Amino acid sequence: MLEYLFDSLRKIPVIRKRAIELENINFKGHGLRYIDGKPLWIQNGKAYSFFVLANLSGRFLQDPQILEELSIIVSKIVDFSKVDKILTLETMGIHVSTSLSLKVKKPLAIVGKVKYVDDISGWVPSYQIEVVKRAKRSEPKMYINGVYPGDRILLFDSVISTGDSFTAVINALDKRRIEITDAVAILEKEEYNGVEFVKEHTGITVKTLIKMKIVNVVERQDELFVYADLKPSQYFVEALRNKSITKTH
Repeated sequence: MLEYLFDSLRKIPVIRKRAIELENINFKGHGLRYIDGKPLWIQNGKAYSFFVLANLSGRFLQDPQILEELSIIVSKIVDFSKVDKILTLETMGIHVSTSLSLKVKKPLAIVGKVKYVDDISGWVPSYQIEVVKRAKRSEPKMYINGVYPGDRILLFDSVISTGDSFTAVINALDKRRIEITDAVAILEKEEYNGVEFVKEHTGITVKTLIKMKIVNVVERQDELFVYADLKPSQYFVEALRNKSITKTH
């Protein structure tokens, strides 16, 4: 199950964005490094952020077979009798969460990047939750609608990197007596230590299915590729051992 996804993730095209604030520094070495708390890739003396264009990203072509199989596996590692709503992050979680919502018949709410407000009257939804990430990071605020005190939530996304977003959402919900009964990410970037960060700052264990570690970054003409080692997580293995899981192809 998910052999195609594993194969496609081993060689991943990426978009490279130079860390402008560090462009005048000539770095030594090569590979992943944390600078001012931010994970950056050092290559040819320069520091870059990488945006991995895996087919888990919500911005690119989606394979229905992969979406279906992911939904089957997640449905086996989460007790949905204890979940009222699925909550995901815009934009990279919407596609996988929609598939899961259809599979388990649970409503889907989205952590959005835009605050809903009427331009004329100033009206905002009665229970719009503002989410703020770590103060030293530059990411904008996020907003949640459709989730209320007493709800039991599965927090679900396609990728976990630093864990900033998971942590910020969990803390915002906890302040409003909204229970996170489970948290799941399909892909875990191991070097970024996001799962550990979330556990340390919220007490919540994020279950992941695939662990990815960058092995090398290769530039060929105008193309840039990340080569990665992948391994299934303990939750993925446990799900496959469940005899009620059958292949969909």
